[in-house]
Amino acid sequence: MDCSAEYICPVCRLKEIENGIHVPLPKAANFGAKDLPRTMLSDHLEKRLFERLMEERANWEKVEGNENLDKVILRNQHVCT
Repeated sequence: MDCSAEYICPVCRLKEIENGIHVPLPKAANFGAKDLPRTMLSDHLEKRLFERLMEERANWEKVEGNENLDKVILRNQHVCT
């Protein structure tokens, strides 16, 4: 197998693993969210998600009385001795 392919079908990948000739994909094949194309729908979904997360965070601060969400609160901590 040449290591220049950016995509290997799942069936071929399984055959490689079974035959012991599995070769990892090149680093260029590791995609992230920034590599995906932006569309009107993706922008809308991202905006709605961000707004909802900020709303939830504000509600959590009100209910719990927490001003600093960066701190981790440990409750019912059990220490084995």
